[in-house]
Amino acid sequence: MAVVSIHQALAGKVAAGSEVTVKGWVRTRRDSKAGLSFVNVSDGSCFDAIQVVAPVLLSNYEAEVKRLSAGCAVIATGTLVASQGQGQSFEIQASKVEVVGWVEDPETYPIQPKPHSLEFLREVAQAVLNILVVADTACHRIATAAAIQRIIAALPNRMSLPAPPINRSSPSRPRITSRMLVPPSVSFVASPVIWVA
Repeated sequence: MAVVSIHQALAGKVAAGSEVTVKGWVRTRRDSKAGLSFVNVSDGSCFDAIQVVAPVLLSNYEAEVKRLSAGCAVIATGTLVASQGQGQSFEIQASKVEVVGWVEDPETYPIQPKPHSLEFLREVAQAVLNILVVADTACHRIATAAAIQRIIAALPNRMSLPAPPINRSSPSRPRITSRMLVPPSVSFVASPVIWVA
């Protein structure tokens, strides 16, 4: 069982029929009369979410799976299979869905599956960590920083300064995680690293 990103699973980089584990946030959950729940899970590695098909046979189905709402953090394990539905290439037939974080009050949780304006997101800054526009901005920032570093490294007569290492996985700002939530009334500044010889 391999822990994979949703991007890897949907792009076909993992063989169909493999046992996989994905970790992410619930975008939506819908239940069917056939005793299944369809949980869309996103981890921020791509814009799309993967559908996790959770059968009623799971030990925590009634107690936890049927209570999932937007924003809950889950770890889903199961078999990656070609999707029978439209609009997605693969889905996960769950053998286990572990809930690692609940939304305390789903009725008042500010981030819903619908699109939000940036003005609205500024008002709920502590809850925007799993929003697509934030993830996309971070990816573009990392790619831009890496491109600038490559250009500087290729310049002649750089005054003998060593080129900074190019590392796309560690941006030059602190990582902000859900454990470091900041109240909207508090502001902070993340400054870039200055490369010194």
